[in-house]
Amino acid sequence: NIAIEQGNDPVPSLRAAVAGIAPPAEAIGRLALRLPRGDEACAAARRYLEAAPRGYDAEAVREVADRCR
Repeated sequence: NIAIEQGNDPVPSLRAAVAGIAPPAEAIGRLALRLPRGDEACAAARRYLEAAPRGYDAEAVREVADRCR
C-alpha cells in the first residue's frame, strides 16, 4: 500500500512479502492481482485461494485463477 501511495510499483514489495515464512494471504492475493498473466500469477492465485477462499480479494483472485485453466 505504501508503494502504491508513493507512486511506485508494489510488485517488488509484494514478492518480498510472499517469499517470507508464512506470508499473509493478503500479500499473496494482491501479488496475484498485479502480476501479468502467467505461471507466477497463477501460482499466487492458487496459494491465495487455498489460504483465504473467502478472503477480501477472493472474487478478484478467482478471476485470475480462472484465466489459468
